Amino acid sequence: MVKDVDSIAIGGHVMVPEVGMRRSLKAELHEAGQRFRLLVDNLDDVFWVVDWKTGRQIFVSPAYARHWQLDEKALYASTSRWSESIHPDDRSAVAHAFTSLGEGAVDRDAFAVEYRLTAGNGEQRWIRDRGTALRGADGAIERVVGIAEDITDRRTVIRALREREQGFQLALDAAQLHVWTLHTPTRELHIGASLCAIFGLSPKHGRRLGPWRRRLHPEDRARVEQALRRLIADRQPLREEFRVQRPDGSIFWLDVRAILIPDEDGHGARVHGVAGDVTERKRVEQQLQDSERELRVITTAVPIGMVRLDRNLRYRFVNDAHARRLLATTPDKVIGRTMSEVLGESALEVLRSRIDQVLVGWTVDFETSMQLPVGLRYVHVTCVPEYDEGNQVGGFVAMIEDVTERKIAQAKLHQREREFKTLAENAPDVIARVDRELRYLYINRAAESAFGVQREHSAGLRAAELGFPSEYVSATAEAITAAFAGGLEHSASFSVGRIDAPRHFVARAVPEFDHLGFLESVLLIVYDVSERIRVQIERDSLLASEREAREQAEAAARSRDEFLAIVSHELRSPLNGIQSWAQVLDSTLVDAGPATRRAIAGIKIGVEQQVRLIDDLLDATRIISGKLSLSLAPVELAPVLAAAVVSVHRKAADKRIVLATDVETGDASIQGDADRVQQIVWNLLSNAIKFTPAGGHVWLTACCEDNTAVIAVRDDGRGIPADFLPLLFKRFQRDETGNSRSQDGFGLGLMLVRHLCELHRGSVSASSAGPNLGATFTVRLPLDGDARPSALARPVARAQPAPLPGLQGVRLLLVDDHAESRDALAVLLSRAGASVDVLSSGEAAVQRIEQAIPEKQPDVLICDIAMPGQDGYETMRLIRAFERRADRSRLPAIALTAFVQNEDRVRAHNAGFEMHISKPVALEELIVTIAAFARQRAQS
Repeated sequence: MVKDVDSIAIGGHVMVPEVGMRRSLKAELHEAGQRFRLLVDNLDDVFWVVDWKTGRQIFVSPAYARHWQLDEKALYASTSRWSESIHPDDRSAVAHAFTSLGEGAVDRDAFAVEYRLTAGNGEQRWIRDRGTALRGADGAIERVVGIAEDITDRRTVIRALREREQGFQLALDAAQLHVWTLHTPTRELHIGASLCAIFGLSPKHGRRLGPWRRRLHPEDRARVEQALRRLIADRQPLREEFRVQRPDGSIFWLDVRAILIPDEDGHGARVHGVAGDVTERKRVEQQLQDSERELRVITTAVPIGMVRLDRNLRYRFVNDAHARRLLATTPDKVIGRTMSEVLGESALEVLRSRIDQVLVGWTVDFETSMQLPVGLRYVHVTCVPEYDEGNQVGGFVAMIEDVTERKIAQAKLHQREREFKTLAENAPDVIARVDRELRYLYINRAAESAFGVQREHSAGLRAAELGFPSEYVSATAEAITAAFAGGLEHSASFSVGRIDAPRHFVARAVPEFDHLGFLESVLLIVYDVSERIRVQIERDSLLASEREAREQAEAAARSRDEFLAIVSHELRSPLNGIQSWAQVLDSTLVDAGPATRRAIAGIKIGVEQQVRLIDDLLDATRIISGKLSLSLAPVELAPVLAAAVVSVHRKAADKRIVLATDVETGDASIQGDADRVQQIVWNLLSNAIKFTPAGGHVWLTACCEDNTAVIAVRDDGRGIPADFLPLLFKRFQRDETGNSRSQDGFGLGLMLVRHLCELHRGSVSASSAGPNLGATFTVRLPLDGDARPSALARPVARAQPAPLPGLQGVRLLLVDDHAESRDALAVLLSRAGASVDVLSSGEAAVQRIEQAIPEKQPDVLICDIAMPGQDGYETMRLIRAFERRADRSRLPAIALTAFVQNEDRVRAHNAGFEMHISKPVALEELIVTIAAFARQRAQS
């Protein structure tokens, strides 16, 4: 047994550091002893040394007797004394930790174990023991040294914190102590390996102060260095907590305590210190701070009131929800006051009996209404007694939830339930509530009258057991099952009764969810829809009749359109012959007398009037059927107006009428149809010329006002009666007050003018000062500000008679079944110099094209559309197909037809025609078109 501290230090092999200074062995031993005594005296934990071979205790620090009231002499005397003080349940763990030293790897030279120890006063203490094996020169273990730390208080604190902070787990590990020495003259450090590991330094680097300084956290470095300087200069004990930042970024907290001890020779001094790892404590402290902060946040944010009161009913804690929502104040104005001061005696009396119960140790839970500072409220209160150290009720904690809205909602729900039953009992439809087992929870009175079931004792029975028809049972069961399965409404239809007189029903299964969203039942509603189905059948019959009538009307409209097209064709075809023969006469009878010339002119004028009447009739029909449409494009007004003036110039000249124009539109344009705008102006000019006496005047003016084009046609003719002005623009309306207004026409021209203006988003109006004072027609059309002049449509007016281009050398193939039109046109084209080959059918034309050699092929094809057998469209398709097969060049083709609607032009183009010209044909236009195609074909 070793009793001398110095000998222990020498025998331990670790307590005397090697130094390079020249000192006697005795001085070194003395210094080692001082250091060890300082360490032992300052250790709160028990330091011990055990002989490995004998198992005897060689040394134990004074803390052994001081902490646990155990006799260290008895410990030295017996090898089992220490194990006898260990709790029986922990002895095997301690023994295993001790005996496992030295087994295998180097890291088995140390152990750490926690166990319970029975102190001298019989108290159970928790110990954390750490030991390290010391080996001799031969590598065998000679001794084991260790530190036993009393962690009872720490475990108690952790357990108390865990209970007190409602489950927030705080763990405190024992502080680790590390011995270190600094020789002030040489700045040489002596530090153990464990402290080196904390700093992330090797023992070699641990002898220099620089690497240690660099490991100090930058925020703590100046403070620690200043404390060290005070220690060396003023010998003030050092006690600092600071952070260590290792190269891997990890942070350790150390609690360092140190004193300065001068050397015996007086040439220097040594700093002896103990460093404890308090990282765990700091972590626990931070957790405590976080826990307190979280608790404050929770109690502040939770919507339920939380209060803590002592036995005298004085507030010790009030959270924000309770203070603000129920007391209309802040927590700081409540804490420290009594319940009677805050709530009043009347409210306290309501709670008195419950408070008495909780103060004797009961946990109470109740709901009540109270008059609070914010008014009458319903509250749900839970009170839990709080015990003091003497296990006496020192107060209680209460949770107060404002359930006023819930109470109101429950009252409303109860009221709605009553209303539901009232409505259900008086509803004509069957209403029932069904559970998942298809058992009826409720059924209304209508089920008795609808299906003859008895409601008495119906609860818990299924539909078949209640006597419902089988059709009802199967249909409703399917709908209810689907509603429970998907949580969505489902419906089913079924019929009950005889086949000749069934009753029809629709069943709706509506899911019902509780306040937690759980589907608890299905509301079943069964409607009698027999009358609705009967009405539906009748309505379907009416719809079928209406559909049939509409189809008949559409067929009639199609027949009307087809009839008008045929009428137009049949009228235009003979007019084409008349006009063509008149042109033949005109060109033949060059030296004819005035009467002959007048006759020929009369024929031409009659043809023109008939064509205009046909066009007006077709346009009026399109307006009535809603089929009149425009080909909209940017249109410059000035050229359109000029073209309209040219087209009526001859009429005005024949009556010696002065036609004056004043157009100041510049390059203004509208978004419209150039042909239709010209038609509007032509109609107005024609009417003005027609109803103005010979030698009169007609004026055309145009200008722009406020983004609107204003076009006016004025005359000094017959005038319009005031009572006729409202009827002027209606169809088939004519002023019959004088012969001049009933000479000719259907009264469609002005109706067409009004409708065309409206299609252009414009208007037309008429005014007259009275009989024989003339009339003025004003057209207003919106200007198009986005149109670009280069993109405007500019119609070309028909010029006055002029020399026509010659057709010498041009081969023409003319196909038309109407002999008068065909023969007259052939004569006119021959006189123009063309070589004309005439055919009367499409079949002959196709045969002629297919059999002719390329050199004999015609230069231009002129083909009618409406021909018996094979029409012009089919003829053109066959010719184009032949050209593709035979790799022939494309033959220019002109459709010369009395079908003049827009769809006819589109159809002709799709069939393969290059041009569509309407009958009766304008010879000048036809010759110019033929000449252009012939030149194009010759150049290709």
